[in-house]
Amino acid sequence: MITITMTKKGQALIEYILILAMMSLVAVKATSNIRNSLNKALGNLAGTLSIHLTVGVCGATGEDRCFFKGYANGKET
Repeated sequence: MITITMTKKGQALIEYILILAMMSLVAVKATSNIRNSLNKALGNLAGTLSIHLTVGVCGATGEDRCFFKGYANGKET
């Protein structure tokens, strides 16, 4: 019968490596989730800003396409 004996130092090293590997996986997953959340938030912000800051002639394209109904190019009509 073959018996394998490990020293306490070797066992502790393996445990530390496993703990570090698990912490790395959690950190990578958390970073990925944060990145995805920020991308969504900035995408929504960009869409909202593009709607509110759109410049164009409302009278030439028709009042139905003008975001702010009482204004044509920033001047009250």
